Amino acid sequence: ETYKRGLKRARCKVREGGNLVDNINLCPQNPLTLKRMEEIAGYLFSELGVNGIWIDFVDSLPWECSADHEHIFQTIGEGATACLERLYKTAVSLRPDAVIEYRIFHGNLNTKRFLNVQETTDTPHNYDDNRRLGVYVRTFASGVVIKTDPTMWSPNCSDKEVAKHCATMIIGGVPAFSLDLPSLPESHLKILSAYLSFYKEHRKSLFEGEFRPLSANPSFPLNIIEGKESFLYIGQNAVPPFEMRKGWEVLYIFNCSESENLPLPFKGIERFKKATILNEFLEKVMETSLASTDSLCFIKVPVGGMLKLEH
Repeated sequence: ETYKRGLKRARCKVREGGNLVDNINLCPQNPLTLKRMEEIAGYLFSELGVNGIWIDFVDSLPWECSADHEHIFQTIGEGATACLERLYKTAVSLRPDAVIEYRIFHGNLNTKRFLNVQETTDTPHNYDDNRRLGVYVRTFASGVVIKTDPTMWSPNCSDKEVAKHCATMIIGGVPAFSLDLPSLPESHLKILSAYLSFYKEHRKSLFEGEFRPLSANPSFPLNIIEGKESFLYIGQNAVPPFEMRKGWEVLYIFNCSESENLPLPFKGIERFKKATILNEFLEKVMETSLASTDSLCFIKVPVGGMLKLEH
């Protein structure tokens, strides 16, 4: 399509070992590329009727262009910013509710003006990496929708690991899954359905609560979303003490650690009188009362399951 529209002359050329080499990218400094961004958005939203676009591979641009063609911007960066702005403004002019999604490698403070969904990046089968990148994204993505990369698992994955995938998705933002559903065992589908139902029921609290990590570990295995309904994600066996805020009415604790013996060294936990233990299918296993001594509490919660605490 690029060649048909006569845009070959707008392609980047880079110097390699003294030679000028053709690059696969259109040069963002060239005015033809800027116009092409507008044409692409017009075609997608007007002719195809799409409701959103996912911006990708912006991070593969060369550092500079040495082609003998017109440059209306001094640097690749200035040109790329202008192209992304043109794409965004054209899209929202044609469809005000257009979804414009970026990956972490080119979603940043500069390009945040031209997106409304910020994603992590490809992390197939690895919910730990997905969670870690999701926390990094939150450092600059306030005001836009946070989305982790679609998670996936094999049909041979254990039910407990499947539940960890699902819990990580709903605590990390808009959940996304890339699965061959017909190939999965019934137990996997049951877990997926349970967690998506939980997400649908508590979506408002998950979105509007205050998200913060509870440790300096760079993998961010301990995270909380605070509000009247609060959600605590525990992804490691050791849990540091912290103070529970008085405004919490219900606390959901996801056990994504490797042990069913869950330590809860939380100041203020004595305010919660009722504890409901749920398994990896989010089915109620039992109800009990907390027995705490000096704000230290241990309770057995199935791995991949959940603990619900109420006043």
